[in-house]
Amino acid sequence: MTHFGPRPSRLWFTFSLLLVALAGCGDDSSPDASSPDAMVDAGPGDATVDTGRADTGPADSGSLDAGLTDVPEKGPWSLQPTTTGFIVRWESQLAPATVAVQYEPEAGGVMLEAAGSSTSRVIAEDYGPLPPLSMEPDLRGTYYINEVEVTGLSPATCYTYEVVDQAGFTGRACTLHTSDDHTTPIVAYVVGDTNPALGHTVPLFDHQDPRQAEFVIHVGDVQYYMSVVESWQTWFRLMSPLLEAGPFMVCIGNHEMEKLDELNDYYRPFFAPTSAESDSTMDRYHYESGGVHFFALNSEIDMSAGSEQITWFAAKLDEVEVDPNYRFSIVYFHRPLYSFGDYVPRTDARSVIEPILTSHRVPLVIAGHMHGYERFEIGGITHITSAGGGGLIGNVDEHVPADAAEAAVRVSSGGFYQSLMLTIDSDNIIHGVVMDDLGTVQDSFDKTVVVP
Repeated sequence: MTHFGPRPSRLWFTFSLLLVALAGCGDDSSPDASSPDAMVDAGPGDATVDTGRADTGPADSGSLDAGLTDVPEKGPWSLQPTTTGFIVRWESQLAPATVAVQYEPEAGGVMLEAAGSSTSRVIAEDYGPLPPLSMEPDLRGTYYINEVEVTGLSPATCYTYEVVDQAGFTGRACTLHTSDDHTTPIVAYVVGDTNPALGHTVPLFDHQDPRQAEFVIHVGDVQYYMSVVESWQTWFRLMSPLLEAGPFMVCIGNHEMEKLDELNDYYRPFFAPTSAESDSTMDRYHYESGGVHFFALNSEIDMSAGSEQITWFAAKLDEVEVDPNYRFSIVYFHRPLYSFGDYVPRTDARSVIEPILTSHRVPLVIAGHMHGYERFEIGGITHITSAGGGGLIGNVDEHVPADAAEAAVRVSSGGFYQSLMLTIDSDNIIHGVVMDDLGTVQDSFDKTVVVP
């Protein structure tokens, strides 16, 4: 089996960088107009505001009806891992004759095959950049989301897979650890605010390889139409090193809603959990590996006291903490609770979420949105902003407090592109290594969690 294809060409990156001056990108502090919190945190100093929904393409550009081949248009990628399986998805322009994947243990073993199903969806309008800025706009037409559920696997084991009848469309996925397995290290790769067409995302994968992790945590703002040179088609091509590395565990950011129907046309069919997971929705979900629980929340919808999401979150923490195998929880969402950068956190969300965190065993909160890196140590909780995944870097020091004691809670920061590798060991120590796109370690930390 061919495990991985070649890295995307950097000629595209050079071309994109020459064009970025045309993009009018600005920073990432403007909320989406469709969000319930759209009036909350526009943030000061927005010289260029993301208006969104501008690049819909010409009305007469036609549809993808001619010259199609039965080749996956986007993907494949994996998601929704369990202790005994995972899901593989890919998109094709035509309904494939066979929807199946072959898989085998990464360390070697018997190759097996699993079959799945295909679902059509209609894209009603063109999206994204237009020639000559990009030859890869997202065009209207009928597309097929193909999904295969692989089951019957061993816990804490990595597998490679390949789409049947599509040579070279391969990937890797790892199963989660059983609740009582507290000895096998848990490794996660964290990145956020990815805008690979600008040229800084893929170098992160070269220096801190996501294939060393078991799954990928993405803290939102997956793809940027706003950068003009990027589309979902471009994004999937350039992000293949990340998508083929392991299950993609993403939360929603404000740039998932740049276009009127983008959330339902693209994000939902690509990344939303299947309906079989009754406790998961597109907006929030939970998973557990080796007694460590992970919560992905949506900061773009109501996070007030009594809201559905917050009620679910608090109740779910209460529920998992009674498990004798419970160790601790890690929470992630897009907009940070703390930042000294060019984004002003929502104090209303902080007032609701922080008491829930402090009353439960939540040692780590990860966010994105503010393009750069920050690490805060507040009340025994580490708050990390890991939003240097490729979008233009913002001003990480725009709102540093004048009071030295207040400023001291931010123990590390910088305006650089970065990814974060998290390793949780058997001693309940969270090891974090932050590396930039040049291969320099910009921050590292060890956080010991006291587990009764």
